[in-house]
Parts: sequence; structure tokens; C-alpha cells
Amino acid sequence: MAEWLFVFAPFILITGAYAGLSNLCLGARVMNSIQPAFSEGSASETARRIDSVAWAAFFIWVGIAMLMGVPWDWFLVGVGVLTLAAQFFHWSMDNKVDLFWIACGVAFLAGGVWMLLQFPWPLAPILIILLGIVLLSKALR
Repeated sequence: MAEWLFVFAPFILITGAYAGLSNLCLGARVMNSIQPAFSEGSASETARRIDSVAWAAFFIWVGIAMLMGVPWDWFLVGVGVLTLAAQFFHWSMDNKVDLFWIACGVAFLAGGVWMLLQFPWPLAPILIILLGIVLLSKALR
């Protein structure tokens, strides 16, 4: 039963954060109804708020995981969900989506699910090493 709490905690965090973020963004648009909905600073401000909410949700999730002794597999699933949800919210608000964070979110989520299914091969370390190699090769070009 407690394992399902580990699954729902990141969803609850990000859903609550998104609701608060939507209210902030919509409130700002209503107050500035004379100005265009997306002025030059508006999109970057929305992106900054999404990133701030995502980092806050991440630290809350880490704290919950430490207090409750969440196993690594559920922790990785939660981090993957939070990371992918942040990029989804960027996309849904017409902000730039960062492919690096999508790759990280997929790697965390796949690694956590892989560990939950107890496959004999260590997928998460392999994915993280491959991601590091790709990043290193791009940096050295």
C-alpha cells in the first residue's frame, strides 16, 4: 500500500504546483489585459516560474523520500515524473522545451521502472553513462 503513495506523491506535488502556477500566470494576464498576453518578458517570466516550481517540487520530493525511506526505484520514478511534467508544462504554455531534461526524465523514469520490474541488467547506470557520453561528444565537437 505504501508503494502507491510513492507513485502518487510526485503527481500530487506537480499537479498542485501547476494549479498554483496557472493561477499566477492567468492572474498576471488578467491584470495586464491592456498589454498583449505574451509580451517579450512574459514568456521568459513564465518559464522562470515553471522552473522554480519544478525545483521546489523536486526538493519537496527529495525530503519526502528521505523522511519516508523511499526505495531507489520509486525515487527515480518520482524524479522522472517531476522532470517530464516540468517539460510538459513548458510545452503546454508555449515555452521552449529542453530536450536535455526530457532525456534525463526518460532515463530516470526508465531506470526506476526497470528496477521495479527487477530485470537482471542494470539499465539506469547504462542510460546515465550513455547520456554522459552523448553530452561529452557534443561538448568536444
